[in-house]
Amino acid sequence: MTLLMSLLLAVRVAVASSAAEEEQPTGEARMYGTARGSVAVPTGYKGLAASYSVEAGALFKDGNQIGLRIVYLPYPPKVFGESTPEQAFGPVFTWAYCVRVAPKMDLMPTVGLGAAFGPAPDTQENKVLPYLQVGLGIRGRISNAKGGALAIGPEIGLVPTILAPYVALNISYIGPKPARAVPEAPPAPSAPVAPVAPAAPPAPAAPPAPPAPAAPPAPVAPVAPVPPTAG
Repeated sequence: MTLLMSLLLAVRVAVASSAAEEEQPTGEARMYGTARGSVAVPTGYKGLAASYSVEAGALFKDGNQIGLRIVYLPYPPKVFGESTPEQAFGPVFTWAYCVRVAPKMDLMPTVGLGAAFGPAPDTQENKVLPYLQVGLGIRGRISNAKGGALAIGPEIGLVPTILAPYVALNISYIGPKPARAVPEAPPAPSAPVAPVAPAAPPAPAAPPAPPAPAAPPAPVAPVAPVPPTAG
């Protein structure tokens, strides 16, 4: 297990500075969904341990992939002897790092951590099976016209809790890249407004006309003298 973890760490460090082929804005991610089937060979137990699961999560620009898997074990290994549940299921948190090794191919170190649980067949008490896996997978991608991709690939690894090597097949759909926001164009400058001409000053008022001079009075006619009366 130490050798496998060292290998995964070396791969992670070696490609930490590699750029993703499909650029995405920082902080944005592509959603994905996966259907998975695997078969493990537990050391010291009889038979094989098969599991089936579905997974959903996000694939980030820097290559990190984080998801949540729901796993179903139809025949769990007999870690509790006769009290081992006949069937078990549970959540598993997953992490993977996608290393681009070809235009349409990724190399993926993976880690899964979680638990599966079910009732004991004899007492019906709940039993919890710890779940840990460390693996290395490879997947090829087929893109579609809408920007998504169908990805198929095998995976091999180890379940350290029961020393069980396993092989798995993953079938995934990776959603399209988020649309980039188009920056808005700056508003066009408005045309300058023509200055308003000042209003013309009002014309000065004409002075009032002088009054017409009054006509002189007509002269009074002299009174004729009265002739003397004869005596």
